[in-house]
Amino acid sequence: MSDDVRWSWDDEDGPARLRRAIDERGHALVTAPGLWAEAERDPWGVARRLWGRGVVLVEAHPIVPVAHGRSFASTQGPTPLHSDSQSHRGVPPRVQVMLCARPAATGGQTLLLDTWTLLQRMAEQEPALWHALTTRVRRIPFVFGDVVGPTVALRGGSVVFTHSPMAVDDEVGRRLAWWIERAPRIELRAEAGDVLVVDNHRMLHGRRAFEDSRRRFLRLLVWTREPAVPPSWVVDAVTAVRERLARMQRRASPEQQEALVGAAGTSSEIEERLQVVLELLRGGSPGVLAQRHGVPEPELHRWRSAVVRGAVEALEGLPSEGEHRSMLERLRRALERKLG
Repeated sequence: MSDDVRWSWDDEDGPARLRRAIDERGHALVTAPGLWAEAERDPWGVARRLWGRGVVLVEAHPIVPVAHGRSFASTQGPTPLHSDSQSHRGVPPRVQVMLCARPAATGGQTLLLDTWTLLQRMAEQEPALWHALTTRVRRIPFVFGDVVGPTVALRGGSVVFTHSPMAVDDEVGRRLAWWIERAPRIELRAEAGDVLVVDNHRMLHGRRAFEDSRRRFLRLLVWTREPAVPPSWVVDAVTAVRERLARMQRRASPEQQEALVGAAGTSSEIEERLQVVLELLRGGSPGVLAQRHGVPEPELHRWRSAVVRGAVEALEGLPSEGEHRSMLERLRRALERKLG
């Protein structure tokens, strides 16, 4: 199914219009010539320009085929439908932004699947699977590491659908793959100067194969303060599980919290301090930040030192990959017993 409806970007009303489109349809395709080059220089600035407010973290990834590439981002083959599930404080990025510098001559179209529509159909036709997606604790493998928890779960206040492009050989994974294979898909082709923004908590996304090695995109993963707002029936289904997971999370170590069910949350004051420190670490001017936030420069530097010190201590105590996988498996079994 094609859903190729573009609109031209305007800085004045663009962010509000973009957020409305994401809330209503889960994606937006806009024409914004020159934004790709700007994003290469300043990905944070472009993310804020697009979203308009509440940007917490930004990752930038070039999507270009290279010789002997191994990741989907560096090859020309098809990419299975999936979610981007890298975690910041237990939560995956809210939106994926794909900025097109040059499309492939043929192929390379983006494929999207709306999981809210999928789940509604599943709840009506196979309620046992729908129940399993919200309660069954699974280990879902990704290149960056495993995500452990229900497939559909509350993470950082947002309902998130987690799905890997890698095959997951468990009962729930096999049934889910059957549903995804037969679900209607939206197909989009971005042209040079286009920007495709996708709600990563709601939409699965993938790509058709292509042969043109000159195809070039820049992907931004953007974490925002605003959670997705799914239909009430989805929220109701995951709320009952949330409290039981949260009780276990409160007893877990920080590494376990990150791997399990998302951020437990911190006070708004601490979150604001963290955002200021991140700006400092990105090269922001201490004087400008001090004036903007009403905080003396010595205090800003004290915050930065505390964050760096804490990061060093955390890295020193980080378990090895084997120890981490063993810990995840123990936690998965414990959660299955608690929730089953």
